[in-house]
Amino acid sequence: MDKVELKADIEEPMRVDVYLAEELEWASRSTVQKWIREGCVRLRGKLCTKPGKKVFPGEELSLTIPPSEPSEVIPEEIPLDIVYEDDYLAVVNKRPGLVVHPGAGNPAGTLANGLLYYFQNLSTIDTLRPGIVHRLDKDTSGLLITAKDNHTHWKLAEMIAEKQVTRLYWGIVIGSFEEVRGRIETELGRDPGNRVKMAVVSKGKHAVTSWETLEEFTGFSLVRFRLFTGRTHQIRVHASYMRHPILGDRLYGGMSGVEPFQKVERQMLHARELEFIHPVTGKEISLTAPLFPDMEDVLKKLKATV
Repeated sequence: MDKVELKADIEEPMRVDVYLAEELEWASRSTVQKWIREGCVRLRGKLCTKPGKKVFPGEELSLTIPPSEPSEVIPEEIPLDIVYEDDYLAVVNKRPGLVVHPGAGNPAGTLANGLLYYFQNLSTIDTLRPGIVHRLDKDTSGLLITAKDNHTHWKLAEMIAEKQVTRLYWGIVIGSFEEVRGRIETELGRDPGNRVKMAVVSKGKHAVTSWETLEEFTGFSLVRFRLFTGRTHQIRVHASYMRHPILGDRLYGGMSGVEPFQKVERQMLHARELEFIHPVTGKEISLTAPLFPDMEDVLKKLKATV
C-alpha cells in the first residue's frame, strides 16, 4: 500500500474530506470519505475516522491508500486522441466538451469510460476515476496524463504535487497584458456569491500562474500560461482577475465585448505542452498537442485582422 504525507497549506480550518478531495486531484470526495471511515487517514498523529473533522492550517495528515478494488466505471467506445503510450502510462489530447470522469450530471460518456475501453489495465486508486492522475475542465482541451497501474499513478501524483511536471497552456485572452510576461500569486477559493465559481479570496489555497504573451491581435492576445499549482479553474480565474479573461469563458467574463466571436462555444484554453521525467523508465517525456479546429479557426481569423 502507498502512503502520502501532507501538510495543510490552508488559511482557515476545513473539513478533512473536503481538504483531501481538493488537494488530491485524482481522488473523488466520496472515495476520500470511504478511506476516512475505513481508518486510512491519520490527523495530528491520531486515527481520523470522521469525514467532518476539521483540519487546521499547518497540520500534518497521512493517508494510506488501501488495496485496489475493481473500477465502478463501465467501458465505452469513445474516440480518443492518444499522443503517447507505453506499458505504464498514456497521454491523451482531450477534445473540448469531454468530461474527464463520471460525476453528478455525467454518469457516463466520459474520458474515463473511454480509457477503460481502450486499455486493458488502468490504475484504480480511485475506482470512480480509473487512470485519472489530474483533471482538465470539460471545455478545456489538451494534454492529460493517465496511469495504467497504481504505482505509476502514485509516482505521477507525487511529481505533480512537487512541481516536477511542466504544464503549459495556450489561451486566447480578451485584450493584452501590460507586461509581455509575468507571474501572479493569489489565494483561490469558492466564490462566496456563486458556489459554482472560484475566486481570489483572502482565505483560500495558494495558487501560482505565470504568463507570456506569444502574439497580439486587434483586441485579443495569444498567451502561454504555466501552472505551478493545480487549483480548480486556476488559469481562468487568474486571467479574469487580471481583467483579461479567456475568450469564450462565460463563467468568468470571457463573453464581454468579443466581436466578432459571440458564437464561440467554449473557453479558448488548451493544455498545449507537457514535460516530465518518466516515473518508471527515467525517460524524458516532452509532448506538444495540436490545437482543436475551433481554436485553430479563431486564431486564423485573428491573424487575418493584423
